[in-house]
Amino acid sequence: MTMTKKSPVRRARQRKATEALQAAFPLAFPVDEADIRPLAIGIRDDLIAWYATQKLNITLNYIIGALRHHCWRTAYRQKLIAGAMRINLKGEPVSPVTEEAAALAVEQIKEAETARLNRPDEQTRKLLRRQAAQAKRQAEAAAKQAEAAAKKAAKVAASKPASEPKPKQKPKPATKPQPAPAAALTKPAVAKPAATVIVKKKRTIVIPPA
Repeated sequence: MTMTKKSPVRRARQRKATEALQAAFPLAFPVDEADIRPLAIGIRDDLIAWYATQKLNITLNYIIGALRHHCWRTAYRQKLIAGAMRINLKGEPVSPVTEEAAALAVEQIKEAETARLNRPDEQTRKLLRRQAAQAKRQAEAAAKQAEAAAKKAAKVAASKPASEPKPKQKPKPATKPQPAPAAALTKPAVAKPAATVIVKKKRTIVIPPA
């Protein structure tokens, strides 16, 4: 079930919760807006304690929701005047409204009025709904196209044969060092020293090598 179909049911339950509070506490939750008075601080806890003693066909969430709706009404905020007495569930005065609470109420009334004036009219809301629906359809179409493209790519990849691995090349054996030629292994010839020749006056003396 969508939120649109649930909304009338929720509104009916909320109205039933409000009527239950008006019947149980007519001074705290009057039917006539002119009789509204500021409620005591902490009255939410009093309502929870009262609800625990009752057998209502309404959940506690709707009771608290009715209290919240009552306190957020412009008619209620207008009664939050500094010095005005707050009342409990029985309608008995308990404490005055502070200046801070009164100033906050005035600010909230201004914000609510600004929001009401800036609220789009019915024609604008219809246009925004159409634009949102169109954007949703475009997003869904793009998602379907992306999904189809992914499936097609996967199908093409699956149809291609797997490439055979290339055979590994065997490493070439290391070449053994070639033996040096015989000529390189022979010892080099040692040159013998030549004979020393000493020439003296009118005679030559040859000294053989050692």
